[in-house]
Amino acid sequence: MTIFCNKNTLYKYGENIVMGIQKVAFNFMVERGGKLAKSLICSKPQKAVTNIGGLKYFPNNKTDAFIKKIDSWFGAGSKTTPPYANRRTTVVAGHHGFHGWNTNSTIEEEMRVFMENYPNATKEQIAKKLVRVKTNIAESNIDRIDTNRDFLKLEPQPKECTVFRGRSRYIGQQKGSDFDIIKNAQIGDEIVPTGAFAYAAHFKPQVAQYVGTSDRETIEGILYEIVVPKGSKISVNMEHNGEAVFPALSRFKLLQKETRYIPSIRDEFYKVPNAPVRPITYVKMEYIPQISVFNKRLEDMTDSEYKILLQKAMECKNWKEFADLPKILGL
Repeated sequence: MTIFCNKNTLYKYGENIVMGIQKVAFNFMVERGGKLAKSLICSKPQKAVTNIGGLKYFPNNKTDAFIKKIDSWFGAGSKTTPPYANRRTTVVAGHHGFHGWNTNSTIEEEMRVFMENYPNATKEQIAKKLVRVKTNIAESNIDRIDTNRDFLKLEPQPKECTVFRGRSRYIGQQKGSDFDIIKNAQIGDEIVPTGAFAYAAHFKPQVAQYVGTSDRETIEGILYEIVVPKGSKISVNMEHNGEAVFPALSRFKLLQKETRYIPSIRDEFYKVPNAPVRPITYVKMEYIPQISVFNKRLEDMTDSEYKILLQKAMECKNWKEFADLPKILGL
C-alpha cells in the first residue's frame, strides 16, 4: 500500500506554530516504515492502515522551493546540526513562560516614550519617572539572573549544534536593543545583545515569519545563525518543530554580519514576479556558555545584600553590565 503525503500538510505557512517534520527525519521514517510512520499527517485520511511500509514522500514544488529559498538567506549550501532535546533533562520549568517577561526596553527608550507622551513634564516629574524606570529595569534583570540558576540543572548539549532566530522592529524603535548593539559591534567582539531569554528555532524555515518582511518601508529585520558549543546548557524541546531558549543576558561572540536582500515572505511564497527586495541583516554568532547567576538565591540574601545589589543594578547602563553583576559583587 502506498500513501502520498503533501508536504503542505507538514509545513503550515503564516502561523506561529510551524508544523512538520524535517526532510531528513521524514525520509528516515519513510524508509523504516512501521509504527514510527503512523503519526504522519496525510492529505487524505485513511480509515484503516494495516501496511504502510510503502509510504513515500510526494513533493510540493511551491513549498519545497520556498524552504530552499529561506535556506539561501542564511547562505547557500550551509548544513547545520539541530540541538539535542529530551523533555526530562533539557527543558527548564519556565520555558514557555518567558515570553511575557521578555523585553528589550532600555532606560533611554522608556524615557523617550515618556517625554513624547508628556512633553510638558516638570523636572521633578522627569526625575521621579527616571527613578521608577531604573528601579523596574534593575529589578527585572535581577529576577532574570536569579532564574538563570535553573539552566545550570540542564543536561549539557552532547555536541556542537546550531539554532536560528528572527527579529524585527519598526525602524527607530527600541533604541539600544540588539539592532543597535549588532550595528555598533565589530567582528570578534563579545556582546550581550539582549537582557531577555532569547528564543530560537532548530531549523531555518521557522524563523522566516519573525523577520518582518511584510512591511518593507517601516520594518527592519535580523536573521541570526547561532552556533552552540558542545557542553552548553540551553533549554531545548521539540515543540513548534523544535525550540531553544538561552539564559537571560547570554553572551555571544560575533562571527559575521552582512546585509542581504530578500523579498517579503508572502511574495516569495507565491512567487510574485519582479517582487521588490529590501535589506535585512544576517548575523552569525557563537554562544559563550557562561551563565550569569548569583551564588545565592534572592530569597537567601539578607536585606542589606539585596539593597547593595539593587543599587548596583540601577547603575548599569547596558546588558553587559547587568550580566557582569554577579562577578562584580561576588554574590
